[in-house]
Amino acid sequence: MKIQIKMSGPNGLQFEVISTRTVEPTNQKKYVAYKVVIRKLSGAEDINPAFLERRYNEFLALYNRLRREFPSHFLGLQFPRKAIIGNFNPDIIASRSAGFEAFLSLIGSESQLRHSPLVIAFLQNKELDEVIKLIQHQEYEQARPLVENGFRLMNKMQTDRAPSVLRWLCLFVCVCWFSGDKRAEALVGLAIRRYQAVSDIDLLRYYVPLLHLAKKICHGSTAETEIIANQLAKLKACGMPTDHSRDLLSLLIEDLSQSVVS
Repeated sequence: MKIQIKMSGPNGLQFEVISTRTVEPTNQKKYVAYKVVIRKLSGAEDINPAFLERRYNEFLALYNRLRREFPSHFLGLQFPRKAIIGNFNPDIIASRSAGFEAFLSLIGSESQLRHSPLVIAFLQNKELDEVIKLIQHQEYEQARPLVENGFRLMNKMQTDRAPSVLRWLCLFVCVCWFSGDKRAEALVGLAIRRYQAVSDIDLLRYYVPLLHLAKKICHGSTAETEIIANQLAKLKACGMPTDHSRDLLSLLIEDLSQSVVS
């Protein structure tokens, strides 16, 4: 079902419910899934939008938790009410779509909400769970579009060097490398550049494995190899271990698996 609704926030993000579908899980009640496209508004059209699909109960759970933690932010928001019947009625679906867009627009416009662990979990944990399972089965090509979308989504909602963004970016580098995607070299260069101003110790644990992976990806590129070697030398001079004891992907999967469970 096509929904013609758009909601834009003052931070330059636009949220649009572009379609809905009825999902009928085995041995469970059917429900409506709402697909949202997230775009950045600027002078040029956003050619790399991100997508998010969630059901009413998932939006409601996030709303209730955020309202308890940040009550003053939601005083003027009319969130769609829970309906006993009529969940598949086109009018109710359209009304809910508008409500979800207003809700997401509010989140997108408030830094305190965007960076809340509740919002980050809502935006990424469902897809992360699927990505982790695919990677554990070495199905990198199937995982790649999910990872690409996850990176785009978090990169729009968070700052360039936010922990969730850098983790998705490193994961994107890995799945491109293991699936033979030629974008791996450009992406690993982007990741290294973003790491230049990072001081978060939890994120720095990925930096050495990232540099070692970059050496493989950029093999044969003298300029890039020299940059990577210089970075490793600087880290070693600062007392940071630079041995290749852990590979980046296994480290990411270990940490992300714990974050999804928590």
